[in-house]
Amino acid sequence: MKKKFDIFINKSCEYYGINPSELFQKGGPLIRADARYLLYFLCTRAGMRNTLIYSYVLKKGFSLNKSDISRGVAKWQERVEFDEDLYVDIKNMEEK
Repeated sequence: MKKKFDIFINKSCEYYGINPSELFQKGGPLIRADARYLLYFLCTRAGMRNTLIYSYVLKKGFSLNKSDISRGVAKWQERVEFDEDLYVDIKNMEEK
């Protein structure tokens, strides 16, 4: 699962046009938070539990609450439900 986590980091960053080294930095543009939320969403859809995602994120040196993961997943779930193009983007990220 760790390999898949790293793949999803790259896909989330590519989607938002940011460098993976920026993903786990505090502050700055909100786009980083959106990219992290996408990461959490992709991981959840791949079958990772929040506790596993949480441990991987902590290993990257980023502190968060477990509720941040749930919040991010919920936000992306809502977006995908209302935007068919986003759903297609997510499916493409999962397949590659």
